[in-house]
Amino acid sequence: MIIDVNESNIQQELVTNSAEKNVFFYVYDATNDLLPQVTATLENLVTAEATQVVLAKGDVRNPIIQSICGQLGIDTAPAMCIFQKGQPVVILNSQQLQMTDKLAEALQDFLPTEEDKILSQVNSLIAEGKNQEAFEAISIAYQKDENNFNYQLNYINLAVKINNLTAAKNALDKISPANQQTQEYKIVLSAYTLAEENLNNPETKILKEKYAQNPNDLETAIQLSTTLSQSNQHENALNILYQILAKDLNALDGTVKKTYLDIVSTTPSPDVQSKYRRKLYSLLH
Repeated sequence: MIIDVNESNIQQELVTNSAEKNVFFYVYDATNDLLPQVTATLENLVTAEATQVVLAKGDVRNPIIQSICGQLGIDTAPAMCIFQKGQPVVILNSQQLQMTDKLAEALQDFLPTEEDKILSQVNSLIAEGKNQEAFEAISIAYQKDENNFNYQLNYINLAVKINNLTAAKNALDKISPANQQTQEYKIVLSAYTLAEENLNNPETKILKEKYAQNPNDLETAIQLSTTLSQSNQHENALNILYQILAKDLNALDGTVKKTYLDIVSTTPSPDVQSKYRRKLYSLLH
């Protein structure tokens, strides 16, 4: 992302936004003959990492930019200060910036790694309620590097979400003894254990078998969906009811729709709520 900073947004862009992603505060002097080359190099670097790095450009002729430069110890332009978690961490002076062929190397520690990009993509898909697609994305990375702990955690978490407990168990077994002592491991292990218990829940098993034998038994469909939602399998529950509503919006005198909406309202993910409300509205209209 590339933005211009001024009096109205400099606090937000340099301090607040750098809590989540690195912000490159680039101070420029429009009268400098070398400016176009330096700016183009920086913009190309940041554009390639658009979702994870911000290039915040400030004209040194602006009094507020001059004031910030004074606080940072910047006395010539072009110059750049890198902000992380609200704090300035590195300053590149005019001479360093003009070595454009070495800028990528100089900024390497502050640009996202391949792992950062993959995990960002996975988290975006999860936020959109696309757990299956997120699992497919992390699976590719995991297969290339099964010892990467971050990949392992995300792979297991998503495998549990989509009820692929075999994949989750296989990945859990590959986590090193040292990483098994971490809180992150204990969290995904608990999620897997709970999912396994729910899967083997006699009541759930009986309802699944009964519904499989007679998919037209709407009372059983409601009971199964309710049980699944109570086991945090909200999307599975909603998918069962949606298939019924797609055929008859007033199924069981509206009880199916009411149960569907009740489960939507108790689903912890706002993105999943939005997704299944939209699906219902598409049927209504």
